[in-house]
Amino acid sequence: MEKKFKIVIVYFIMNSFLFIRTLFLIPHGVCKYIPSCSEYAKESFTQTNFFNAIYLIIKRLIRCNPYSNGGYDPVTVKRNNKKSIINIKRE
Repeated sequence: MEKKFKIVIVYFIMNSFLFIRTLFLIPHGVCKYIPSCSEYAKESFTQTNFFNAIYLIIKRLIRCNPYSNGGYDPVTVKRNNKKSIINIKRE
């Protein structure tokens, strides 16, 4: 059930990108960032949970404007680098 829900959400987001592209008359295949916004959305859903992925996608769309420089912008996930309780007890 959860997998079907994710597929529906990804499909909705992909169609939203197509709508935004045609709305602003951006030529097809032109993107300032690498990876493109659709690839970024796919990666964010595979690397993070649902809510964090939505947050990252919205943040990326806000950055995509005529005044941004673009360039390489991978999905970055902040990880907690603190030692776990089990490792502290073993030391």
